[in-house]
Amino acid sequence: MSRAGFLFVVANVIAAVMPRTGHAAIFDAVSFMDGLTEPGATVEAGLEFSLRGGNTTIRRAGGAVGAAHRRADWAGMIWASGDYERAASETVSQGVLEHLRVRRFLPHDFAWEGFIQHEYDLLQRIRTRMLIGSGPRYARAVSRFSVAVGALPMYEFLRIDDDPTLADSGQQFQEARLSVYVRGDVALDDRVQFDLNSYWQPRFDDWTDARLSANAGLSVALNRWLTLAVRGSVAWDQTPAVAVETLDYRVSTGLEVSWSR
Repeated sequence: MSRAGFLFVVANVIAAVMPRTGHAAIFDAVSFMDGLTEPGATVEAGLEFSLRGGNTTIRRAGGAVGAAHRRADWAGMIWASGDYERAASETVSQGVLEHLRVRRFLPHDFAWEGFIQHEYDLLQRIRTRMLIGSGPRYARAVSRFSVAVGALPMYEFLRIDDDPTLADSGQQFQEARLSVYVRGDVALDDRVQFDLNSYWQPRFDDWTDARLSANAGLSVALNRWLTLAVRGSVAWDQTPAVAVETLDYRVSTGLEVSWSR
């Protein structure tokens, strides 16, 4: 395959394994940041365009870029993604997400981390969602297996989009939640890895009002830069906006391209 053809294929399939803001209530930033286990930097990026015509017209565009850097006892990451899909004359998916996270490593496998996140999601009827949180984390790696647990109190500001036909049109919410995550991965051999990440985000004043998210993936390294990945995710929100489903799930297969040094 020519170099131009190779780049065309990568650009059109890599976004299949990137987070899309319209398909999950919780963004999994931890797994991306934890991929950097040694001092250095890593960058991931993806771009997708697709067009279908004939019996129906579907146009889709999406992209994501993320970078993480680790230096001595500090690590940080930044992520931005966007998604747009239009079927016939109706926009069915549109959203953007930005996430910034900083981590300070402490003795005995502990760490302290904080994050800021902004989100807009037409599919979830989220006009604006702002998150800010900070808390402790514990991580341990033994041979080919690693596990990490974090518990971060966070503040959330949420504004529902404007729709006069729905009861919650334009409503705003300010809530304090606890964001608990557990993630683990195991290297089956030098090329194959399995990972599982789960989140639980209850409100402090009503623990029955919670969000749950879990995603699992199997990745096979084809070479130093290219990885084949199969992923599945499920998200559940006890109190979504009116006309939004409580349960959401997704399965994807694609190629990931990464660069690190």
